Amino acid sequence: MKSLAGVFLVVIAAWLGYVLLNSDPCERVRRGAAPVRLVFDGLRAAAAPWLKDSPSDRIRLLVWSVESDAATQKFLLFQFYDSSTACGSN
Repeated sequence: MKSLAGVFLVVIAAWLGYVLLNSDPCERVRRGAAPVRLVFDGLRAAAAPWLKDSPSDRIRLLVWSVESDAATQKFLLFQFYDSSTACGSN
């Protein structure tokens, strides 16, 4: 169990380094939302066999994942940066 916690801490530290090493706020926001994108990519991959006959459900899941990523980026932008910072369509 201790090794699992150590691996988790190393992953978190690597992700924080990945986010904070860039000086551009927009890129930091995009990188900060990467875990949300990874979770939804995994969810879509896991659900693919069950949704192969339902294109509307696949599209709905894709839209949901894009909206979640955009909401996470918007949250990070307003939480950590000035509200006047404009990053693309956020």
